[in-house]
Amino acid sequence: MRKSNRISLHLHIRAVKNTFFQIADLPFKNLLPDSLIQTIHQSGNVRDTVFTPLITLKAFIFQVLSPTGSCKEAVAHILMERINYDHPANSMNTGAYCKARLRLLIVHLKAAVTSSGQMLHQQTSNNWLWKGYQVVMVDGTTLLMPDTEDNQKVYPQQNAQKPGIGFPIVRMVGLVSLATGSALIMNWDCIRVEGQAKHRYFLS
Repeated sequence: MRKSNRISLHLHIRAVKNTFFQIADLPFKNLLPDSLIQTIHQSGNVRDTVFTPLITLKAFIFQVLSPTGSCKEAVAHILMERINYDHPANSMNTGAYCKARLRLLIVHLKAAVTSSGQMLHQQTSNNWLWKGYQVVMVDGTTLLMPDTEDNQKVYPQQNAQKPGIGFPIVRMVGLVSLATGSALIMNWDCIRVEGQAKHRYFLS
C-alpha cells in the first residue's frame, strides 16, 4: 500500500471513530479496533465516489439509530456531512446507498457488533456488577427477512402461515452482558428436517 493511500485510510478510520465519539479520553474510544475498520474498508468498492464501505457503514449506523430507521434519513446524514466538509453534495436518491449496503459483508458486521460488545463488557464499572459478578444472559429473538425467493428457501415461514402471506423469519440467539446490554456472542442457523424448517442454535 502506497504511503499516500495509508495516510488516506488512516484519516478515513479516524473520521469513522470520531463520528461515533471514539476519540481520546472518552469511554468508547476503542470499541471498534482500527484493524476491524480497515477490514471493512477493504471488503467493498473503495473507488465509489460517495458510498465507500466506511461511509456506507456510518450511514447504516445512522439509519439504525434514527427514529424512523429510513434509508432516506441515512442518506441525508451523509449529505449534511459532505456539505459540512465542503465536498460535492450527494444525491438524496437512496438507490446507491442501498446497493452499497448490500456489499457490506455480514461476517464483518457481526465481528463489529461482538467486538464492541465484548469491549463494553470488559470495561464495566464495578458499580454495575451483580454482587461483584460479571453476569451473562442467554437471549433469543426473531427478525423478519425481505420476502425474496432465496430467503424463503433458507428461512421459510411458519407452517400455520398461508403461502404468499407474511415474511420469512430468522431466529437468533446470543450471549448478552447484563451490565451493559451489549451482545458478546451471536449466531443463527436454519436446517430442514423432513420437509419442515427446524432451527439449530449454536454459540461460538
